Amino acid sequence: MTHLATYVRLLHRSEQSLADSLRVVGVGHAAEADVFHTAHLLADWSDEHTRRLEPIAQRLTQASAAEEPQRMNHPPIKEIRDSAVGLPRDLQDLYLLPPSSRPAGRSSRARPKAPGTGSSRPSRRSAPRRPPVS
Repeated sequence: MTHLATYVRLLHRSEQSLADSLRVVGVGHAAEADVFHTAHLLADWSDEHTRRLEPIAQRLTQASAAEEPQRMNHPPIKEIRDSAVGLPRDLQDLYLLPPSSRPAGRSSRARPKAPGTGSSRPSRRSAPRRPPVS
């Protein structure tokens, strides 16, 4: 139970950090309408995740008083860059936040499995052979 409590607290804190960081980047780069609206939409999703995790995190925190690893906590982004490459670098900073605070979905490192195989490589036998051209 101790490890579960630790990871739920880390996830809860990471979601809060992600929401705060997304809002800072969205407001800071408000001239880019897509960035502003998408960042706020994602921040709202993170707020919803935080809200749903809150009762679970509180219940597990009361049951366990284990120390949380400090190196796994990353502070939210507090300010944006104003240089010519500020937006891409700020978006990169958002991407580099801890994996637990990224929106759910397929990992960027995971390769999809080829259908009907246990491998991530497509099978050569899966495509029908074409007759030679005469």
